[in-house]
Amino acid sequence: MIQYLTKKTQKYQMIRNVQLTGTVIFILTLLILSPAKSDATPPSSSKKHKWLISGSVGMAILSTEFSKEYVILENEFRHQPGWAFDISAGRTIGRHWEPAIRFSLFTLSGDSDSPDFTANGNHPSFSGPFYQTPVEYVSLSGSLSGVVRFYFREVPGTNVDKFRLDPYIEAGGGVNSFATELRYKTTPPGETSPIIFQKGVTKGTPPTNVAQAIFGLGTKIGSPKKWQIILSYTANVINYACLDGVHNYTNGVRNHANGIVSKFTAGIVIPLGTMEVSPRQEKGDNLPWAN
Repeated sequence: MIQYLTKKTQKYQMIRNVQLTGTVIFILTLLILSPAKSDATPPSSSKKHKWLISGSVGMAILSTEFSKEYVILENEFRHQPGWAFDISAGRTIGRHWEPAIRFSLFTLSGDSDSPDFTANGNHPSFSGPFYQTPVEYVSLSGSLSGVVRFYFREVPGTNVDKFRLDPYIEAGGGVNSFATELRYKTTPPGETSPIIFQKGVTKGTPPTNVAQAIFGLGTKIGSPKKWQIILSYTANVINYACLDGVHNYTNGVRNHANGIVSKFTAGIVIPLGTMEVSPRQEKGDNLPWAN
């Protein structure tokens, strides 16, 4: 009965996460696809919205996990960096905003000298026996999110052909789907497999779908007329504590925690379409960071 209720609760949470993400992406899609509105400014200084597409690669690492009470949990692994990949499509709105839809992939990994976890004896999958030998985990994550970016400088026109910096901050949310595997580095004597725990790897254990929030900052570098390099840091706050293959417990009670995955990426932004600009923008700015 308890397992049945647990499955029903997980199913409800997954449906709620999907509905929330769908609503966010639907609103952002309306913003991206909606026609530009004319302001009271003269036609010579009006702007058309500019489409942008970008791709980035870099590294991701599980930085930390924290409980619902915002208490940082003790790391049970030495977390190692994995690779990260993002592709985004968006459109500028107004003078400083850019809503976008983003698809992301990243891998995580880590190891420990022994499987001495707080989940041992508490989680059904960690009933033992355990061998005092090194273990490791590998996780693969994919996500679809909606984000809104705010540029500290006015969005430039495509005819601005000069080097400039365009720093920004961003926030958003979406659904994260991940699979993870925890295993011994070598198969223990008498065992046929090194695997301790799996989620989303085989047909019997589908990937976990949970909500995530995104917070980031970065800058574009280069000429808006052609293409720009983008450097960014992003914190993915994921509403689950099993990204390293192990749930966390305190005094035998499970911590329904969140994980923070830090991503450092670099990529290219390609502008699509054209854009009317004001005479001031046509002259260009004196400094790369000036308004």
